[in-house]
Amino acid sequence: MTAQLSLEEITALLLDEHRKEYSNSIPPKALHKILYFAEKEFQKEHINAEIPIFWYMYGAVVKTSGSGVRVTDTDHGQRIACDTEPSDITASNTTVQKGRRALSRSLSQYYDLGLDSLTDKMYREAPYDIQQTYRQLDKQLEVATDEEQTTLFGKKNRRPTRESLCAFVEHFPLTEYPDYEDDLYIWYRLMSAEIDSDDYDPNRAQKLAKMFWRLFCLELACRNNNGLTRQEIATEVNENSIRDAKQHLRSKFLELEREKARANASDSEEALKAAEAFVVPHLDVKIPV
Repeated sequence: MTAQLSLEEITALLLDEHRKEYSNSIPPKALHKILYFAEKEFQKEHINAEIPIFWYMYGAVVKTSGSGVRVTDTDHGQRIACDTEPSDITASNTTVQKGRRALSRSLSQYYDLGLDSLTDKMYREAPYDIQQTYRQLDKQLEVATDEEQTTLFGKKNRRPTRESLCAFVEHFPLTEYPDYEDDLYIWYRLMSAEIDSDDYDPNRAQKLAKMFWRLFCLELACRNNNGLTRQEIATEVNENSIRDAKQHLRSKFLELEREKARANASDSEEALKAAEAFVVPHLDVKIPV
């Protein structure tokens, strides 16, 4: 019979192992990455680890809603807390020791690599290359929204952002997600218009990018997880329904496209009136009123 540990029991052991090195708990972002790699370590120890993982906007995520694993505020920022203690675990001592070994190896990766490098390693195992492409786009937009970094790179990072945008559209997995074709090109037109505008605002571009990425990742999460239902994922990402959440975002994009079309029409009309006002005084003809 395969040994088994629940998410709460795994987290209790993880926090206990971490306390051997540090007095403070683990940040929420780190928990997801550590447990993602811990799942592989548990397999090596022949332990069935009940870690409900799904892929979402910023990598692999562990579903914690409905469990005793909580996020708590501390003087050092948000940290993970767990209602279960190692002493509460009913599994055999052998199973607990194997679990500790698996978690210790995963923690060592986190200590040695740091969160960013551990995230990079995780992304190399992501279901689609487009996830790494988006990460690059997101980083470039982050630089563009930082006034100090923008000064270093100049022109609000437009050129690399444009290149990443084109790469994103080119590499998007339309074969697997054909229902996203219209969404993709609406979003691309909005992003292009923003990047090319005279009053380009990277914050607006970043907001657009995150909206589309969330729209895609709502479906990505439902297709790439450890046996979770669509409703469980909806609850975890604070939505009542995946379908309704996607429809809401799609409605926003359609409205933004309509607004852009109205603005373009208005600009064209104003430009035409301005041109007529310039030309008419120089014509030796009478224009009927």
